[in-house]
Amino acid sequence: MIKREQVKRLAFGEIGENNIKSRIKRIMNFKKPGFWMVTVSIVLLIALGVILLTNGSRQFDGSTVSGDRTSAGAAYHVENDEYHDVHGKEIALVSSQGDEAATEISSINLIQTDGKSSIKAELRCGKNITLRLGTLEAIVKTGLDGIDINILKERYSLVDFGDNIIGVIEKVPSARGEFIIVNFYKYNDEQIQELWSNSDLSARIQNISGGYVELYFSKYNFKHKLQLTEYEMNHWEQKAAELKDNNIKIDDGYYSEIKDNLLIDAIAYHIENLDNSGEKKVMILSEVRTVGAKTPYIRDRAVITIKNNNGVLSMEDIVFERESTKGESLFDYFS
Repeated sequence: MIKREQVKRLAFGEIGENNIKSRIKRIMNFKKPGFWMVTVSIVLLIALGVILLTNGSRQFDGSTVSGDRTSAGAAYHVENDEYHDVHGKEIALVSSQGDEAATEISSINLIQTDGKSSIKAELRCGKNITLRLGTLEAIVKTGLDGIDINILKERYSLVDFGDNIIGVIEKVPSARGEFIIVNFYKYNDEQIQELWSNSDLSARIQNISGGYVELYFSKYNFKHKLQLTEYEMNHWEQKAAELKDNNIKIDDGYYSEIKDNLLIDAIAYHIENLDNSGEKKVMILSEVRTVGAKTPYIRDRAVITIKNNNGVLSMEDIVFERESTKGESLFDYFS
């Protein structure tokens, strides 16, 4: 019969007197690590921490990029190519080698200014959508995870606007229908930079008087007086009476409050070659509407004309459908 005391010793592995003596000897013989060994260990740990916390060279698709992101005019050096910030915006960079795993989704041949040579322009989809011309690339759009490549091929296209300007057209589906985003890029032997976007076509209501609404395109210092329709005029008279009843004055403060309530959404475009001049202009068909409880009601379509004059883009005109003349209408281009 095994006694309880023997069971306890077995549970702790203490079998026999010699085992207990050897454990006691090992404890008595234990020595702390030497001073120099502790010191060397601490130094090694500190050095390892410094290495892990230090930022090394940043890598973009295999290219070393030096420099920090700063404001307008900042330059980046990417494998001997220099890229510049555009219009004060932070610009994303890719190496001149590019993303070799990217898939082409659109391409055209651009005629150069000499009228003879051409260069291939490609839109490529990898981690981002990039515009490639020779060894130069610029990021057009980021965040494409999960988007089918065939959808992107249907959504994006390229157009030659002359004078080393290329247009990137994106179709954008929405609950109210399909819209487009038009971006023009200017290129040379050293860089590609964003030149113009239809998001620049924002306008504000500057004045309402005598049945007319004055629209102001601040980027182009361009004004247009739009005559209200009979329905819009009746709506505005009711709105103005409500504002008066609520002690709201139609003054500079009012126009400042509704300045962002005019929306212009591009839905189609047409590029026209100007006779004997070599110049081009793009006509953008847009839906124009107002939002907001205090804003006069406006609903119409308009054609906005942007002219390319030797590489300088300017707003030439805006024509609303209510103003168009039958037989000479710009809207015929979109019928």
